Amino acid sequence: MMECAVSRDFERSVSTLSTGLDSTSTDGERSVRFGTIEIYEHPIILGDNPSVSAGLPITIDWDSQREFCFSIEDYEDYRLERRRKDEMSIPAEVREEILANSGLNRSNAAAAMREVGRTKKQRRRTNDTLHMAKMEEAGERMKRAVKNALFSRKAKKSEREYLEMSVSRA
Repeated sequence: MMECAVSRDFERSVSTLSTGLDSTSTDGERSVRFGTIEIYEHPIILGDNPSVSAGLPITIDWDSQREFCFSIEDYEDYRLERRRKDEMSIPAEVREEILANSGLNRSNAAAAMREVGRTKKQRRRTNDTLHMAKMEEAGERMKRAVKNALFSRKAKKSEREYLEMSVSRA
């Protein structure tokens, strides 16, 4: 495992658990022991998720900026309180301020807002027409049934033979 610089800066960090599991025991019973917590801090960048209710979407970059390692005990002693679900969303104004501070220019922000709007519109259209899907499927089945009734069985048989031959040649 790589060495990490120890820090108490949890507020801006995104964490993952490094398990360092040990499944052996002196008395022959199985046990689990956790090693360290590794926290990777990632920059916040412009995102592409259209599920935001207003403003620009944000996400974290793939590449981390900093890495911190803690023992489980130190982490539990110093970590911040867990946030409630209603504290997890970030208001549009705050997201825009975060992105402005990270150097986002207005043209990229405008392009992202247009793309989010387009995607939201497509999703609304899909939701609006979803109830018609069963009727469309029934219509397709009826079309196939009419075609089957109009074309003779002999024509269908020769079509099937032709398809079988072309598949066996491939």
